[in-house]
Amino acid sequence: MIIFEKDNETINEMDIVTRAFFLFIGFGLAVSGGTTSIMYLNLLPVGFTFLEYLHFISHRLECYLLPIGIIIIWISIYFPAKEATKR
Repeated sequence: MIIFEKDNETINEMDIVTRAFFLFIGFGLAVSGGTTSIMYLNLLPVGFTFLEYLHFISHRLECYLLPIGIIIIWISIYFPAKEATKR
């Protein structure tokens, strides 16, 4: 198993692959939720006020994907890595 080194810190290869996987999952969820939230902006010309729009999207399950995806991306980038042991 390959171990990556940076500034006297070793990071396991599987940790990097796991982080990349969660980064892509979070990105997909954020894009899906953001697209849905933008799509629902079409309610404003119909006569909804901005507060009614916010109330509407707060009750839509697919609009929760945006903050969930952003949280997953944040965790995959900033959560501290476990240090690997050198062989």
